[in-house]
Amino acid sequence: MSRRMRERRQAVELDAALDRAGHRRPFVTARLYLLGLFLVGALSAGAGVNWLRTGEIVFRSSEPSASDDPDGDVIARIDREDPIFFPIALCWLNLGSGIAALAGLSLFVRERLIERSVVYACIGLIFLAVATSLVGSAAG
Repeated sequence: MSRRMRERRQAVELDAALDRAGHRRPFVTARLYLLGLFLVGALSAGAGVNWLRTGEIVFRSSEPSASDDPDGDVIARIDREDPIFFPIALCWLNLGSGIAALAGLSLFVRERLIERSVVYACIGLIFLAVATSLVGSAAG
């Protein structure tokens, strides 16, 4: 028996043991979790598309502005002319699309590797969000 077949057999036996012990996530909870990750990916990709369409990334204050000026609460702005604009926008677009695609695929194909890939991509999205905010604070 090959190594891969043994690992697959051990994984199936472990899944069966977890099912018998009642330690597996319920089917509905797992599906809702994957739907939520699909939504996060779709929104992230939508942010990247929006930034590419408008040609700027705008960082706004969380407090409401007292003035009627729509740009009054802008903290920082990364324009199309900045060299970091396209890498950031394309990273958001590609990572969001990847998360949405993997989460959608994982809804239909029950494979642990795909589910883990979605989680790792979401961790990457967190790092991308931190990097984007650091670049925005440096730009402002």
